[in-house]
Amino acid sequence: MLWREGMAIRGTAEKFYEFTHESGTKEYVGPERTRAKVEGFIQKNYLGKDRIIIHIVENGHGRESTNFHELKFESKVKMNGHFTSMVAKQSGNVTWQRTPF
Repeated sequence: MLWREGMAIRGTAEKFYEFTHESGTKEYVGPERTRAKVEGFIQKNYLGKDRIIIHIVENGHGRESTNFHELKFESKVKMNGHFTSMVAKQSGNVTWQRTPF
């Protein structure tokens, strides 16, 4: 659940599933779900695609974790980019979209 205040992005998130190439899709139900606080901003680029920078602090199982997402708007419904996570020093490509995968 995100909202925009000018160029600032704020909101909350709830992890209900994740996908990894190693283990596939894992669903989180009821008390297994974790909550997160989301903050960020939109960077307007007049000679290129606009970007959004997102910082997510997740109250994970046993400890808090931090994730950064740097995304470029591909369309009104999809953003692609790169993420970096403090959990096991992970990083990789990420896609955000308005409709379920």
